[in-house]
Amino acid sequence: MLSLVSAGLGAALLPQSVRRIVFQGVRYAEITDATLPTLSLCMIARRRQQLPIVRRVWQIFSKA
Repeated sequence: MLSLVSAGLGAALLPQSVRRIVFQGVRYAEITDATLPTLSLCMIARRRQQLPIVRRVWQIFSKA
C-alpha cells in the first residue's frame, strides 16, 4: 500500500502504527472527529491446498 502511495497511485487508510515506516513522498495524516462508514468485505482464496495461515484467517473471518 505504501509503495503505491509513494508512486503517486493512490491513498490508503492504515493503522496508526504504520507511521513508523518511512517512505519517500508519503505524508501521514491522522483522521480525527470522523465517523467512518461500515464497509462490507469479501475474501477470496484459491481452491487448491492453502497454507495453514490462510486457512486460519479464512476460519476467523468466516465466523464473523
